[in-house]
Amino acid sequence: MSNGPERVASMKLVGVPPEGAELIFVVGVGMPMQQPTGDWVCPAFTHEHEEARPIHGQDSLQALCLGLSFIRRRLEDFLAKGGRLFLDEGRGEISRDDLVSWFSQIGSAATG
Repeated sequence: MSNGPERVASMKLVGVPPEGAELIFVVGVGMPMQQPTGDWVCPAFTHEHEEARPIHGQDSLQALCLGLSFIRRRLEDFLAKGGRLFLDEGRGEISRDDLVSWFSQIGSAATG
């Protein structure tokens, strides 16, 4: 794992892209941190060996929600491109409905 920001919430998944080689996803977020400019940054992680993506918000809650939204969109995109996701333990397959359940309305398109 990277020596970057510590994850405060995470989950390990196994992804199988259409090409077939397994990938390890350790999705999660780090602690939001206020920047000298006044905005906040929440590190978002989507792969085991990938650097954290800094997600900016006006305050810590917005940065955290946007970080979770970023993760949801990345996982949904992976599934939409024909990839498959599995829980690391038990290897149960994860569907888009599972993502909707886990993330609730965070990162979903607003309706009505």
